[in-house]
Amino acid sequence: MSTLDVAAGVIRRDETVEVVLAFHFVQPLVALALGIVVAAWLWRATSLHREMVQ
Repeated sequence: MSTLDVAAGVIRRDETVEVVLAFHFVQPLVALALGIVVAAWLWRATSLHREMVQ
């Protein structure tokens, strides 16, 4: 193995780590964003309901 092969292997390994980290953190971030959207929608829906009832 030449130095270039070793360097290419390191680069490929780093890219794999980045992809794994991206996919690992994408799902929780999407879930968090959806949770915030749903919470805001529920808060707005219940506050509108309270105004209509009063």
